[in-house]
Amino acid sequence: MEMAGDDESGAMPGRMVMGDGNSGEMMPMYFHNKVPEQLLFRRVVPSSGWQYAGLCLLLVMVAGGNVLLKVWRLRLERAFIEAHESSASSALLPKDASRFPSADNARRAAIALITTTTDYALMLVVMTLNVGYFCSVVAGHVLATFCFGHLVVPLNGLREHSLECC
Repeated sequence: MEMAGDDESGAMPGRMVMGDGNSGEMMPMYFHNKVPEQLLFRRVVPSSGWQYAGLCLLLVMVAGGNVLLKVWRLRLERAFIEAHESSASSALLPKDASRFPSADNARRAAIALITTTTDYALMLVVMTLNVGYFCSVVAGHVLATFCFGHLVVPLNGLREHSLECC
């Protein structure tokens, strides 16, 4: 990839040349509202306004689902900590110190895999600089936080919400 205008190709400034520079594919380096915009995969290109709206709705749902997964992860982590605190003096080791908490860590790893993959995919979608895709991702995060934000309980309990210092 190279920025157009860096060479004598005659390409328009403000666009990034994709590939070898001879294919003519240009990716705008500014916010735009182009409907036939590729979305993560070569074959996912809406050809009509309805398909574009459908992809935007899908992005709202994926971004909202990502927030829900993070809420679930926090609640699951709180349950793990409460279970370990009630069974042992250390929250890092289970009651039987010879056993490694592999089941809990497998759940943590699975959730981390899903949320990290979704986070990076949504980041790549936003990096297309398509206004509809960008607004859909932001709207999904905001809507899910508005609807399910009350379910986020800090791991330290309610002390973090206190107005008093220390």
